[in-house]
Amino acid sequence: MQVYVNDEVLETKEKTHISELLESKGISNLNGIALAINDVVISKAYWHTTLLKEQDRILIIQASQGG
Repeated sequence: MQVYVNDEVLETKEKTHISELLESKGISNLNGIALAINDVVISKAYWHTTLLKEQDRILIIQASQGG
């Protein structure tokens, strides 16, 4: 199945949850992470149950500290 993560094409298996996608991208610390699918922000409470669909556009944003 093909999805887009921050505008890059990614091949993933069918029935992949958001949490599995983040794990495959090496993102284990979820503090400061926000995620949207097709321009809809998904609450962290649903990351383990929300399944990705073919051609979904996922935006992952990580807050950073600085000045």
